Amino acid sequence: MANQLNNIMMAVTSEAELELKKATPAARPGLEHILSNAARATSLIQKLLAFSRKRTLAPRPVRLNSFLTQTSGWIHQLCGEQMEVTLYFDPEVQRVKADQVDLERWLLGLALDPAATGSNILIATQSTILGAEQLAPGQDASPGRYVVLEVEVSRAKHAEEPECPHVPAEESSVAASTGIEAIAREAGGFVRVSEGPGSRRCFKVYFPALGAEEADERAPWSPKTTPSATILIVEDDDAVRKPAAEFLKMEGFKILQARTGPEALLVALRNRSALDLLITDVVMPQMTGHEVAAKLLEMHPDLKVLYMSGDTNQTLPGQIVEEARHTALLKPFSLNTLYERIREVLEK
Repeated sequence: MANQLNNIMMAVTSEAELELKKATPAARPGLEHILSNAARATSLIQKLLAFSRKRTLAPRPVRLNSFLTQTSGWIHQLCGEQMEVTLYFDPEVQRVKADQVDLERWLLGLALDPAATGSNILIATQSTILGAEQLAPGQDASPGRYVVLEVEVSRAKHAEEPECPHVPAEESSVAASTGIEAIAREAGGFVRVSEGPGSRRCFKVYFPALGAEEADERAPWSPKTTPSATILIVEDDDAVRKPAAEFLKMEGFKILQARTGPEALLVALRNRSALDLLITDVVMPQMTGHEVAAKLLEMHPDLKVLYMSGDTNQTLPGQIVEEARHTALLKPFSLNTLYERIREVLEK
């Protein structure tokens, strides 16, 4: 179901992106509105998937204030008047490296815990510099500048005990601590937890600051002005493959298409020129994307591979899943994102 949902959303956004590329100025607002709503639907799908399964942490640079503002909006929508959310942000905090999906899941988990009904939640950020003397002995962290995410959950005095049974506060606290500690540790940071009167809990998450964003210094690159790369796209869903192929043709690439692994091998044999890049879905009938890549690499040793996947947590041999997690474009992605990833792969 996850794979089908992601393919459907990608089909919608890809067609809209293609039309936007050809649209007149008068037609652009409507198409941009479609893409905006599709992005909201995509975000909701990812949130539902994140709550329903375990996943590999994937830390990325995050503008923490913007991320927390968006997440607080989700808390308001989900909890309504049952929870009061207060935000205090340091406008000067730098970016941090964190897994946004799991960080958001952790925050929403705190808010949705039945024991938190009728609570107040404070979410704050601040910058700080920690010296060696401020780190605990043996702590796996280095002195330097940190961004602190403080999350404090406290029961309101008038709040009634929830009617439904729930996890005891001490067990819930341990589970919440374990979750955020894994997120912080993956980013090179750490967590400090304190307990107050009643069921008050305070989490201070220390993320190493990444510093100011650097401009992209790479030279402009356009396949239209360079020898055209030959790309083979292997994807069994026509609604995903065809828009991507049309978009890349418009960008100057020579595009070959196949619906299955065996068809891809036949197309490669018939193609007289060398293949530069294989873009393949991970999960397909008859052959997996990994198997297709292995066969084509025997024919074209310099071939580069870019995987696409709707769900890297599917039941597959470990080698395929692990490789896909680190190299795949996770559906649904935009066609512009596809173009940028192709640029990165071909420039390596």
